[in-house]
Amino acid sequence: MLTRTRTGMLALPILLASTLPAQADAIDGNWCHPQAGNFEIQGPNILTPGGEKMTGEYSRHTFRYVAPAGERAAGETINMAIVDDETLHLLIESAGGNIEVWQRCTVNVS
Repeated sequence: MLTRTRTGMLALPILLASTLPAQADAIDGNWCHPQAGNFEIQGPNILTPGGEKMTGEYSRHTFRYVAPAGERAAGETINMAIVDDETLHLLIESAGGNIEVWQRCTVNVS
C-alpha cells in the first residue's frame, strides 16, 4: 500500500505530464470552477476558495499547498498545473487521481 507521501510523489508527475506542453505564461491570477468556487495565486501566495490567505510551493507553471481546516479537502495536498493561458488542472492527492479542470476568471477574489 502506498503512503500519502508516496502517492503524492506519483500524482504530481502524472498531473504535470497531462499538461505538457505548457504554453501558458504563468499560473498567477484568478481561477474559477462552477462547483468548487475560485481562488487567486500571486507568486507563492494563495487566497483559497474559502478565503484563507496562505503560502504554498510555487513555480511559474505549478502550485502546491495543503488545504486549510474548514475547506473542501481540508488537510489534503492540492497540486495544480497550468495547461494554457485559460486552463488549469487541479488534483487533490487523496481523490484517486481525478483531475479538475479550472478556468481563468475575471472575478477578483482578493
